[in-house]
Amino acid sequence: MSSVKTAISVEKSLLDKIDAMAKNLSLSRSKFFAVAAKNYLHHIETQELVEKLNEVYGDGLDDMEIKTLKGMKTVMQRHAEDAWQ
Repeated sequence: MSSVKTAISVEKSLLDKIDAMAKNLSLSRSKFFAVAAKNYLHHIETQELVEKLNEVYGDGLDDMEIKTLKGMKTVMQRHAEDAWQ
């Protein structure tokens, strides 16, 4: 994989924290930024996926799902009652 140099601007106090953490993790500053960016992109992609799944499945339960859940509840209540007898 090829690397590309880039210049970014960050506040001095943030850079000091990054340098300290990178040193603590035995990483170069460049590697720290690359790992942080990769993790942040993964976080964003995961959030987008969750939002899409919520959009697809967030419309509530249909009639069949409600009926199935009620049946499961009844069966579980019977099992719980039997266990205490």
